[in-house]
Amino acid sequence: MGLVGVQENGNGEMGLALGNKNKYKRMDSEQSDDFDDDALNLHHQQLERKKSIRKYVLACAIFASLNNVLLGYDVGVMSGAIIFIQEDLKITEVQEEVLVGILSIISLLGSLAGGRTSDIIGRKWTMAFAAVVFQIGAAIMTLAPSFQILMVGRILAGVGIGFGVMIAPVYISEISPTVDRGSLTSFPEIFINIGILLGYVSNYAFSGLSVHTNWRVMLAVGILPSVFIGFALFIIPESPRWLVMQNRVEEARSVLLKTIENEKEVDDRLAEIVAAAGMSNGEKNEEKAVWRELLNPSPPIRRMLITGFGIQCFQQITGIDATVYYSPEIFKEAGIKNNSKLLVATVAVGVTKTAFILIATFLVDRVGRKPLLYVSTIGMTVCLFTLSLTLGFLGHGQLGIALAILCICGNVAFFSVGMGPICWILTSEIFPLRLRAQASALGAVGNRVCSGLVAMSFLSLSRTITISGTFFLFALLSALSVLFAYKCVPETKGKSLEQIELLFENHNEWQGSEVEMGDSEHLVQKAAIIVHQLVSVGFSKENVSMRWILEGGTIVSFESDFSALVSKHDMATSNDAGGQWSSECRGNCFELLSLRFEEDVLHHRSLDLGQSMEKIEHSHVQVRGLKLHVAQIGTGPKVVLFLHGFPEIWYSWRHQMVAVANAGFRAVAFDFRGYGLSEQPSEPEKANFKDLVDDIVALLDSLGIDKVFVVGKDFGAVPAFMVSVIHPERVLGVITLGIPFLIPGPVGIRFDLLPKGFYILRWAEPGRAEADFGRFDVKTVVRKIYILFCRSELQVAGDDEEIMDLVDPSTPLPPWFTEEDLDAYATLYENSGFTTALQVPYRCSRMDYGVTDPKVTAPSLLIMGEKDYFMKFPGMEEYMRKGIVKQFMPNLDITFMPEGNHFVQEQLPEQVNELIISFLNKNCST
Repeated sequence: MGLVGVQENGNGEMGLALGNKNKYKRMDSEQSDDFDDDALNLHHQQLERKKSIRKYVLACAIFASLNNVLLGYDVGVMSGAIIFIQEDLKITEVQEEVLVGILSIISLLGSLAGGRTSDIIGRKWTMAFAAVVFQIGAAIMTLAPSFQILMVGRILAGVGIGFGVMIAPVYISEISPTVDRGSLTSFPEIFINIGILLGYVSNYAFSGLSVHTNWRVMLAVGILPSVFIGFALFIIPESPRWLVMQNRVEEARSVLLKTIENEKEVDDRLAEIVAAAGMSNGEKNEEKAVWRELLNPSPPIRRMLITGFGIQCFQQITGIDATVYYSPEIFKEAGIKNNSKLLVATVAVGVTKTAFILIATFLVDRVGRKPLLYVSTIGMTVCLFTLSLTLGFLGHGQLGIALAILCICGNVAFFSVGMGPICWILTSEIFPLRLRAQASALGAVGNRVCSGLVAMSFLSLSRTITISGTFFLFALLSALSVLFAYKCVPETKGKSLEQIELLFENHNEWQGSEVEMGDSEHLVQKAAIIVHQLVSVGFSKENVSMRWILEGGTIVSFESDFSALVSKHDMATSNDAGGQWSSECRGNCFELLSLRFEEDVLHHRSLDLGQSMEKIEHSHVQVRGLKLHVAQIGTGPKVVLFLHGFPEIWYSWRHQMVAVANAGFRAVAFDFRGYGLSEQPSEPEKANFKDLVDDIVALLDSLGIDKVFVVGKDFGAVPAFMVSVIHPERVLGVITLGIPFLIPGPVGIRFDLLPKGFYILRWAEPGRAEADFGRFDVKTVVRKIYILFCRSELQVAGDDEEIMDLVDPSTPLPPWFTEEDLDAYATLYENSGFTTALQVPYRCSRMDYGVTDPKVTAPSLLIMGEKDYFMKFPGMEEYMRKGIVKQFMPNLDITFMPEGNHFVQEQLPEQVNELIISFLNKNCST
């Protein structure tokens, strides 16, 4: 990834600074200029589309969350309004509890009906229906002359809120891109908190009106958010997953095109949704009734229900609604007596709750659901326990009041940073598409029932065991929620909804051991979807989950196993009209077996390589005042020196080192100064390519090596060329991968022709890459770089982006790059950091190293992957294919690998090894 920025300039000159003697005119310069303009225009259009999609999805999430403002507003406003309702309508304490708690109980009716309703009329219109029902209820409450009429309005408002609370997170999770789903699905909880804060503010603002009027105005203001939902219906689309369930696949694709940036990803996601919905080419498979499946669940569905229903119940039985509804009562118990001061204190609670939910939105897709859940539940437990002690032992003094306010604010803060939003995120993510709406509704029912029971019993329980004892009980339940999060909640960050479903197939992963999807899971996640399809048409899981026996690295009886599976299914379904195996299922099964074959071969290759790598010897060699880490394998006079690129290290040559050693050569690879296990130079900001050249020559002297074959990859090709030009007597031959002949100065990069935002220009800026990388741990940085640079497109960031932002966190590693490989690279860079790695190559590439005759006379080989992003630069493909590069390397052979990317030596090691060994044998003189 080092020095690969080559383009044409406006005068038709190639983007290589060839010095005074060497300038090459392109014959198609006019066409190339048009190409550059088209490329820049295309990039600009892509950035604009990306911004437009983000705004659109954000607007959908905001409008879908407006119903949740209603719930939050009711919770907040009722805490203060009940004081004045009690005074105006002369209601009893029991009536007060019923009035406060009935909304949560009744809202379960809306939640129960909401699942089925949203499956029938759609997610979008269910939200509209919820708003209408709430408006009617709120209007009745505002005008209520008695407690009975007030209860009628309260019941209607509760039904509307039940619909809205249930459907919002489902809709948002189904329409959101995977990378943003966690933060967007937390919007309903954010809007609940905004509503609570508005309710508190309304209490304070209207408390000065007459007792008969103030609570009515407070309740009437709650109608306003539902009015905006009417406008939202003209903006937000229907859920694409619901459209697929209605066999409206093309409409679903149109919606996905509005919410996902990449068209290929749209098609992939649509295929996943169709498969998950139990459909194929628009035909639904027969399945059990949804409620029958929920009431008699399979083990995976049972685990989902335990997680979803459990997290909803724990959210409420830890007392959050009691804390919010009855905060004035709690503050009275702590020693605050004045009504105005009570309402001001409740406003502080609302501000805290809203502020911390915003923090959760920022962190949930970065840190993950489970870490935030741990912080939340442990923090709540501590705050509730401390509040219990404060109310029980510190009396009504200033210290008691201060600690009570601190503990209540701390409790709602910890709740908002984890348990509050993640509860709704999880229940909208974990269920299969066919069950999602009604299973989420069931979870919402548990939430509302627990909320209602807590709200309706808090005052009575407090009279029985004191408020202090009640909060001690809440603390114990909160402690249990920590254990529940550990045992029953898997990490879902960065996974599509269809991938999350697969987590619950495995009991161990459900029990919290799974943190991040491994490579083998990514390799077979599509196969797992096919497994579901095959099971649904009559296969047993044992048949489609069989493991294949490997002999010598190849799968045996692959075709016969496939044929046997075909015959077995056809025989089993021969008596069933229309039960014959469709050609599509036949193809899917073959694809499944092929994926399993690929998985086993990669695993077998990894085992063989691991055994061979144990023979690699490691040492530190003193070279020009620094200890450089050197890896060696093989013996004899024929030596091959491997030079790495970035983010690669000696380890990137593991396949080639073992192969050339087995072919009779001595393989040597070392970490450049400041890289990996080599020492840092005293002034890394002054390191340059000349240092690398001098290190190579000094290392050869230290090892007693006279001549070598030099193999360079990425920017490692540059010192390979320079050694070949400056010290030709030390070089038997040169092999480079991914980079044709380039030497800064005579044949260098025209930086003025690189696209704005291109990674080379960004990382050349002092501090820019450091700030970009610093947002992540080392392992994540390496992961993102490998994913980004194995693509075929250019790495160009927009004005509001950094290079690391170009990688979706949910993107899996390529199948040829394992988690073990990633760990190896991460460990090495954790030792060295990126300081010298950013200096060389990115910040020393404009130097002139005094090379006056840039020509390599030794036998040479260039290996280029045709899917290497380097091939996309205008002029570069012509530079190689038309032989212009041979002006500098007259004895050069070029091999293009059709499927190769920038990491071709790790991606296709067998093919690369064969090319290297053939070249070595052909040009070895001993």
